[in-house]
Amino acid sequence: MALFNVNCQSAALGMETHFNVIIPQIYPYVEDGKKADKPNSHPVLYLLHGLFDNENSWLRHTSIERYAEEKGIAVVLPTSRRGWYCDSILGNYYTFVAEELPKFISEFFPTISVLREDTFIAGLSMGGYGALKIALMNPNRFSFAGALSGAHNIRTGEINELLTQEKILTSKEDVDKNDPFIIAKQLASSSKEKPDFYMWCGTEDSFYETNVKMYDHLKSLGFNVEFSSTTGDHSWKYWDREIQNVIDRLPIKNR
Repeated sequence: MALFNVNCQSAALGMETHFNVIIPQIYPYVEDGKKADKPNSHPVLYLLHGLFDNENSWLRHTSIERYAEEKGIAVVLPTSRRGWYCDSILGNYYTFVAEELPKFISEFFPTISVLREDTFIAGLSMGGYGALKIALMNPNRFSFAGALSGAHNIRTGEINELLTQEKILTSKEDVDKNDPFIIAKQLASSSKEKPDFYMWCGTEDSFYETNVKMYDHLKSLGFNVEFSSTTGDHSWKYWDREIQNVIDRLPIKNR
């Protein structure tokens, strides 16, 4: 595996930012010394962090490099800081992750595929919300999304209070534009391709009820969604296990 730490100037954020990229090794010659007939191209998983984390957290708390290598996928690890993958006064983190970052990847990492069928997104907690929302809003780019312990209810309770206090969502219009329940309903009524979903949440997690409601909502709208729940709380011990289940479900075609 190769691990790249990238610093770049982001037009969406109006400042320098950084992200990590994991890429399986590519060996340009086969065993007999002859050059391979076709270039390698890796499917890619955009993997989002939670509220108190950053672009290094998946690397520190899980064996994501090993899981990616076993599956032969590239993994892109961006940062949203505490921006909730929304466009707000804290920065246009939705635009950065959903639109600008894939352009950076296609420009600087040509061995990573840009095809919809090879492009996936996942995350935990705040990142689970972000992954599900971004996939729903960009079904032409992402074919699959995984949401672990997703903080999907942004309309009421502690999440809404936090988003309001930190001036991420400052109006009803902001909430409506970023509410995955509303976005899912809008996509379901369109003729666009729809991503598939895998969701997990521990039964002792305070977000468990929200995840059940999100699953029921997606299922009722006709999305292809799988929901798994086991004993567990809001912690890395379970996310390390469940990211393996996300990767196992990626719809990677034989090459």
